[in-house]
Amino acid sequence: MKNIKNKFKISELANEAFYSCVDLGSDKYFKNKPLDATKFLLVTNKESAFNVGQFKLKDYFNSDEYADATQKRIHLIDLDEYDHDYVAIKLCLTKKYKTISSHSLNHELIKYVSSDDAEMVKGVAMDAFVRKGFEDHYFNDDYFKFQEIKMEYRIRISVVKNRKVIKNIRVNMGYLTMIHTSKPFDYQETESEEKLATRASVCNPIYRYKGNDYMAVFNESNKHYKDYVKKISDPNY
Repeated sequence: MKNIKNKFKISELANEAFYSCVDLGSDKYFKNKPLDATKFLLVTNKESAFNVGQFKLKDYFNSDEYADATQKRIHLIDLDEYDHDYVAIKLCLTKKYKTISSHSLNHELIKYVSSDDAEMVKGVAMDAFVRKGFEDHYFNDDYFKFQEIKMEYRIRISVVKNRKVIKNIRVNMGYLTMIHTSKPFDYQETESEEKLATRASVCNPIYRYKGNDYMAVFNESNKHYKDYVKKISDPNY
């Protein structure tokens, strides 16, 4: 197994390549944040801009680090490889809640939710019996499984010739996706959330802490907690 020493700071490389190539006045582009962005999409008709991107990223693309990466974080897509008339490009932004992995953040959230300052911004109020079980267990760190809202950025490209789609391309945006076509293109951005009526973000309280939203999901996988809440909520249990 290779012992690969990380040579490239990929996020910084993506940032540099984007700003070296983009024409902010005429190109279609997307940044995940107005300032200090970490994800970029650029769609351009300019072959010269695409060539600059290739040059900037040449060493990275030729490296073992890129070859051995299981998930590619930078994509350069030249659609002129296909004989086409038109391109449809859609950027899909999907909101998903994912369990946090930081134990220290989890502890901070436990303290915050147990305080009088906790600000619920969405979802439903915490069930009274779940809350009592929380208090009766002295605000244990594993009583809730906190989830943080995350955005997923997926790009769908349809290459069209003679009014027929000849190629579909799907990629996650990563740090940078640069798309070049010399032909007309349509670009759209769409947003979506979980669609199920029973989705967790409807059934649980969501709190705002330090500017971010976190969902408090009762840890039913802990049999003791689950049985305790059932016991105090059901006199016949």
